[in-house]
Amino acid sequence: MWVRIGYGALRVLLGLTLLRYIGQPFSAGIFWLMSHEFAGKHDLLIQLLKPLALHVHYHVTFFVALYLLFWGVLDIFLSLQLLWNRMWAYPVSLVLISCFMTYEFFRLLHTHSLVLALLIAYDLLALWLIWREYKKITLLGPVTKI
Repeated sequence: MWVRIGYGALRVLLGLTLLRYIGQPFSAGIFWLMSHEFAGKHDLLIQLLKPLALHVHYHVTFFVALYLLFWGVLDIFLSLQLLWNRMWAYPVSLVLISCFMTYEFFRLLHTHSLVLALLIAYDLLALWLIWREYKKITLLGPVTKI
């Protein structure tokens, strides 16, 4: 769960950073974050990716910022509840991650994004781990701390 808390914190930080770029192209935020990498402007990878980044619409910045903030805060909150063995957090986490994965899969069908596919795999692993822990706790009873 500590990995999910760190992942949630990263989402919140990226969402807050992107809020700075509302009304600007999404590529402006990416270029700002990666400016140290763009020092060699003749890099082949940069030359290939730059035109792709310039075609992202303005409203994407706002959507991505809210998306990262919402799921980051929710991820941190639910992960803490799971660490504290709050029984209600297990089914809530399973349902929310399942709904989120459904949305991610829907987006994957439209975008064919490798990054999104990796996020789905990561969420699938988290879903399985939470399910396994929930089953163990329901069969053996909650773990009591001494």
